[in-house]
Amino acid sequence: MRMVRATAQTGRLVSARELCDVHPMPFDVLSKVLQRLAHCGVVTSEQGAQGGYRLCTDLDQLSLHALSEWLVGPTRFATCMDERCECQLTGSCTIISAVVNLSKRLEQFYRDVSIGDLLASEEEEAIRIRNQFSRKQTIMGRLQYIDHGNRSA
Repeated sequence: MRMVRATAQTGRLVSARELCDVHPMPFDVLSKVLQRLAHCGVVTSEQGAQGGYRLCTDLDQLSLHALSEWLVGPTRFATCMDERCECQLTGSCTIISAVVNLSKRLEQFYRDVSIGDLLASEEEEAIRIRNQFSRKQTIMGRLQYIDHGNRSA
């Protein structure tokens, strides 16, 4: 979604190839994901030499649950939650109520988290990590400087 959000920020169509160049990912995989997102109405696509994809959904309104269901289909957190379950213990399972409760809570969590939330927290975390790495690099540079006989620093 980070890739698709880039299309919203530029306001122009972005080709799958351009997205692959910026975000290393196999072209075939990215193309299939973009086609699926277009089918679900998350992005629009335009064919042709100047074609590409553009975000047409507010990512703050798109839940992780909805996106997951669109891309991979309905998910169950435990196989016994599936109606076609062939588990031998279904009738006598001692933890089924806990599994059902956990499944409901996880599904609600996925419904409550928007893709916009995830991207915002990802960007904040990336900035924090870059800053931390930058400080470590500065400290390591100073230590190497001192280590090479430049003790006046």
